[in-house]
Amino acid sequence: LPALRANLLRSGLHDCLILNMDGQSVGKLARQGFSAVLVDAPCSAEGNMRKFSENLQRWGHPEAVHTRGELARLQRELLQSGWEALRPGGVLVYST
Repeated sequence: LPALRANLLRSGLHDCLILNMDGQSVGKLARQGFSAVLVDAPCSAEGNMRKFSENLQRWGHPEAVHTRGELARLQRELLQSGWEALRPGGVLVYST
């Protein structure tokens, strides 16, 4: 977190709140509390399936960290939480 804070300050952003918590709960804790929200959701790596075939093999593996359905649910919940934390007229950026 100190490196993130340093990068924000170096970029000229001083009115920021850095949270180290489960992003799924931010929307309920700070409803409409932010004029800008960045949702950095975990990547599925589906875009790299052709390039890295081992990603495809991991999807069906029983010990995979997330199944496709679980990952999609998590991405939706993070996006919903970010939307709830956003003020009307604010900007939401979604990234994976």
